[in-house]
Amino acid sequence: MKILGIDTATSVATVALMDDDKLIGLMTLNDKKTHSQKLMVLIESLLTQTGNSMDDIDRIAVAVGPGSFTGLRIGVTTAKALAHGSKKPVIEISALESLARNVMHEHVCAMMDARRDTVFMGLYGKSPLAEDQIHIDDLLESLKAYSSICFIGDGATKHQARISEVLGERAVFAPRHLNISSAGSLCEIAFDRSEEKRYDDVHVTYLRKSQAEREYEEKQK
Repeated sequence: MKILGIDTATSVATVALMDDDKLIGLMTLNDKKTHSQKLMVLIESLLTQTGNSMDDIDRIAVAVGPGSFTGLRIGVTTAKALAHGSKKPVIEISALESLARNVMHEHVCAMMDARRDTVFMGLYGKSPLAEDQIHIDDLLESLKAYSSICFIGDGATKHQARISEVLGERAVFAPRHLNISSAGSLCEIAFDRSEEKRYDDVHVTYLRKSQAEREYEEKQK
């Protein structure tokens, strides 16, 4: 079974190809180019260099959020277009769960910066425990009950000093090179799952409304 993974939840564009339990290709770009400029280039290059085409793909795994509104829409729209054209099913994966899979630890807290001292967070043990958008201080208060937590993601990097101050030795941090999304982790999660969907059933998952929606609501008050 071959799985094509697509993750554009953050500024990172990452695609991967897994054949059963073997990762055979991974491409990642974390530069100033937009996802609309680089995503299809990465996908086409990945398929070409691994000697595959969309006809060889059995499933498409895509990160559906939380994350950048624009990035997520590009990734999900691309996955849906590929699925529609090739008649392949899609598996939705939380971008936070995929990020957390980059490391192995009893408890992992994946964090994406959501600005104004808030983060998108996902807490994972043997299974997902929580996903939310939350103020960093409220999050750390809720984590004091845990003996050890590995923090990963740009939110963890931004708030590392505060996390260490509150949790001390209970907090460990992922290596810097693992703090960005990897479509390889996305494929691994998809390999363990069977919740396939038609392309038209796949939607972006938001933990908060878009800035445009929030600004509109403020004007209506």
